[in-house]
Amino acid sequence: MKQALAVSVLLATVLLVSLALVRLFSAVSFAEPMHMQTSGAEFESLFVIWKYTQGMTIYSDRYQPPYNAVVYNWLFYESYGLFTKTVMTALSLRDAWLPTVARFWTLFAVATSAICAYLAFAKISAAHHTARVLVAGFALLVAAGPLMGFWAFTVRPDVWAVAFEIAAAAWFIIKFPNRRWTAIFGAALFAYLAWSFKQSSVTFLLSVGVFLLIRMAWRELVAMIVIMAVAFGLTFVIGEPQYINNILFSGYPLEFTVERGIANVTSFVIKMVPGVMLMLAALFYRSRTPGTWAEVWHDDIKLFCLVAALVSGSFALATSFQVGSAENYYFAFSFYLTLCGLALMPAVDDWRKPEIVLCGGGWLLLAGALAMVLSGRIGITDLRPNHVNNAAIKNCVDPLQRPLYVKHPYVSLPWMSDYTTYFVLSYVYEKERRAKRPFVNGGIGGYIERGDLKTLVLPGDRAPAEYDGATLSGYKQIPSACPGYVVMIKKDTNERGHLGELSQQPK
Repeated sequence: MKQALAVSVLLATVLLVSLALVRLFSAVSFAEPMHMQTSGAEFESLFVIWKYTQGMTIYSDRYQPPYNAVVYNWLFYESYGLFTKTVMTALSLRDAWLPTVARFWTLFAVATSAICAYLAFAKISAAHHTARVLVAGFALLVAAGPLMGFWAFTVRPDVWAVAFEIAAAAWFIIKFPNRRWTAIFGAALFAYLAWSFKQSSVTFLLSVGVFLLIRMAWRELVAMIVIMAVAFGLTFVIGEPQYINNILFSGYPLEFTVERGIANVTSFVIKMVPGVMLMLAALFYRSRTPGTWAEVWHDDIKLFCLVAALVSGSFALATSFQVGSAENYYFAFSFYLTLCGLALMPAVDDWRKPEIVLCGGGWLLLAGALAMVLSGRIGITDLRPNHVNNAAIKNCVDPLQRPLYVKHPYVSLPWMSDYTTYFVLSYVYEKERRAKRPFVNGGIGGYIERGDLKTLVLPGDRAPAEYDGATLSGYKQIPSACPGYVVMIKKDTNERGHLGELSQQPK
């Protein structure tokens, strides 16, 4: 039975790695820059990384042109910006290569997550062959499995944030309780780094705080609180007012829906089915084995793992109902759920048939789902069609007269449309415009009303009567080869003007 378990883990892991590589190869090319989004609203982050490479101010007001939102924490932009600028300068690459270069920094986070997860899982598992196979499989599942998907090659703070969360937990369970202060100080450092990428990455801090409170480890709890308070406090003292305003999401419109939450939970369960089945097997084992819950209570590591799973699961569930959220809200929970499942299970040598069937069944279900994705029956394996479409729109936009506005988040990036009149609108721009928020210059609608824009590229097959609250009576539609878009020019523009040269050549 244990050999069958190992085979099911190996089978699913091979398919898991195969899918990750297929997706990676679809999103990268060394022959040409690839123009696609590998995660939602990635364009916002790409634009800010570009600003870093240009020496521009990072944290800006989203109500000021070009109306972009800079909402993540400082280390995300500093690390991606420094890596990208260094590589692009060394290789003399033009700006169009920025997304490809920046995404490679995320792969280092994936590797960090896999290594740290393996160390954490191995710490609480037996060291024989079957356990090593199981531990390695779960480490790869958390770091590069279907839940991670294309996020493994995107420009977002989530992957590095969860990598440091995993590092914090791994450090803590390896050092605690034998080296308490080493555990506290090291874990605090990793926890701060996780927060410095994404300010909502605090599940480890919440988990270790609850654990220390339960254990009434007052000195360690006070030390952790003081360390983090000083670290956060210094960050806010050093940070400029706009930075503080942005990372606190001041005035940022947040909405929550039941449909979004259910969709995220369902997606998590399907893509993380081995971890879910492992947890069910652990609960089944504990329920039929008298006295084992008392053992958990008296074992510091097991108790921490249980607390972390409960805290991170509650945090993920509560936040994943937010409109715009996705599976990334469950990245940390996927690690803590697996960690808890392994901690609550006995050594693999002591697994009985029910535990083996449940756990092995989870891996076989995953293998079946992965096989269907690789065969093209479900899911997405190739983003090149997105690149082809974006490149077609760019080619259509290139000869149009500037100043120009194109309603396409990725094609609006400076290296795609124009280096002088780009508008990279925030994810919540339209929502805030409907709410009558005070945008400087009246937003895009204001530019249209004043006739500041010579060309508009809008989605659809027919020109609308108005856009962003502004009438389009001063514009007329012209023939266009832009796929799925209409092109409009100012009526007082020379009829041949839209075929003119760009106002400024790319850098």
